[in-house]
Amino acid sequence: MKTLYAIVLTLLFGCATATNNKHPALKLLPQIKAAAFAGTHEALIQEPAWRGRFESAIPALTILESAEKVSFDELLAVVLTLPVRELKSEQAILIITTAGIMLDDLNDSFDLSAVGLTQKIAGAIRQGIELGLKTSKH
Repeated sequence: MKTLYAIVLTLLFGCATATNNKHPALKLLPQIKAAAFAGTHEALIQEPAWRGRFESAIPALTILESAEKVSFDELLAVVLTLPVRELKSEQAILIITTAGIMLDDLNDSFDLSAVGLTQKIAGAIRQGIELGLKTSKH
């Protein structure tokens, strides 16, 4: 299992470093994606019946990701439909509350509503959930 995580995390972090964008919050996106992946994967191992709830979040996250303008409250509303309040990898944890989403990367904590880039955050969460769904058994 740790080998699977290592391979996926290498792919996640390797792909994210190729971006030319300079926004400081972009460094958080690979951690968000990794936490969403590992958290989804682990949640589905523990409770396979939650698969539909994760799957139903994907279209909503896709809409937010491609929208011209998105509020953080819209993203929060979608993430609150997930059956868990934490999505955790070995490097980071996404903590979901009715007040917001925090990313704790073991060195620091970030209030994701304050970093901007809501569409990109939605995309990172969507991509992580999709990977988690693909790697967990049906």
